[in-house]
Amino acid sequence: MKNDQPILVLDIGSGSVKALVGYELSSRPVILHTMQSAYLPVFQGDTILNPQILATTIKRLVTDMETHMGFPLNHIEVVIPSYQLNVFHGEKTTNTVDPHGSIHPMDIQNLHSMFQKEVVKGPFAQVCLVPVAYTIDGQKVSINPPIGEITSNILLQAYVQYISQSFFEALQGIFTMIQMPVKRFLLDGQGIADLFLSHHKDMPSAYWIMDHGANATSVHLISQHQLIHTIMLETGAEQLTSYLSTRFGLSLEKARQLKEKFGYESREPLFNGLVYADDGITIRQDALNQALQEFYEPFIEEANDALAHVDVDQRLQDLRDLPIYFVGGGSQLMGIETLFASMGLGQGVQKPFIKTVGARTLKSMSTLGGLRFAHRYRLIEDDVRRPISITRELSSQKRNFTNYDEE
Repeated sequence: MKNDQPILVLDIGSGSVKALVGYELSSRPVILHTMQSAYLPVFQGDTILNPQILATTIKRLVTDMETHMGFPLNHIEVVIPSYQLNVFHGEKTTNTVDPHGSIHPMDIQNLHSMFQKEVVKGPFAQVCLVPVAYTIDGQKVSINPPIGEITSNILLQAYVQYISQSFFEALQGIFTMIQMPVKRFLLDGQGIADLFLSHHKDMPSAYWIMDHGANATSVHLISQHQLIHTIMLETGAEQLTSYLSTRFGLSLEKARQLKEKFGYESREPLFNGLVYADDGITIRQDALNQALQEFYEPFIEEANDALAHVDVDQRLQDLRDLPIYFVGGGSQLMGIETLFASMGLGQGVQKPFIKTVGARTLKSMSTLGGLRFAHRYRLIEDDVRRPISITRELSSQKRNFTNYDEE
């Protein structure tokens, strides 16, 4: 696939489905067009609330995107949540198929297939292989597939990511229902980590990503730039809308407009300005601030408690001291960095910026992350990930993982 061949990325979130068509140019996302479904409660925990509605929504988005673009989109990458994430680390070696030793995409696919055959015990399905390093002839190392290099053998070190088998099978069933082939499924946190690494060379190797979605918040632990753990919090931006609606007696739409337009504001002289006056209801900024604090206080307590009890790697020391990067629709609330910092969420949160070319309205880092990951492995024609039989015991959930070399 050429570097500038358009890729369709679908991002299935907790409250909408987003679609992006684009490619990369000099490591910068080029966005040709984006679309998004209307608010749609997609998941409750790891259950799809209405598979038929989700299938219809996805099919309509793809059809509308193809109509807009004027050509069929048969290269589909799907970004999904990482429910019940388990991650393992291992390495595999293969020889080249070319008699002259030139590395062909088939060689890389062979390595990937060796990982795909691995199984673990438990109700898990293998979703994504994340290469860490390709080593040729025992000395030259590359983070990208070394296509065209001359070697006698290739070693691949990789992370293999598993999620809930029932959840993944249900998502696969959606695409089977609408007869839409998927090239690759990717976990949302991994795509974002890849995106950050490619755009911010000074990114720390370990940090948190807090993806504040419509109906849920995913808190991803990144170590060595790889997704190794996910915490799912069942609180999202739409719950805030409902809370403000009840608190102030507003319709859901007016509550949504109130939070999006004003958010949290503590600066003088804006602190006590009038933010709403209609239908006999008057709201000032201090009242909105107080409502936001009351809504987010239990959320931050839950997040801090979850961060404190993650046991994946003692070398990471106190996980609450790691920086937090805030993404997702809920991160667009004005002043939320100040609010979270004042309420004791770690050292506060940061909002990373990604330079793009083209459409400027996209707010989904996980969709851009899907585009980054797809571009990085554009020459590797992976098969759709299939749920696999489960026969191996998990020895640990710490970050040194299970190293399952050939036995």
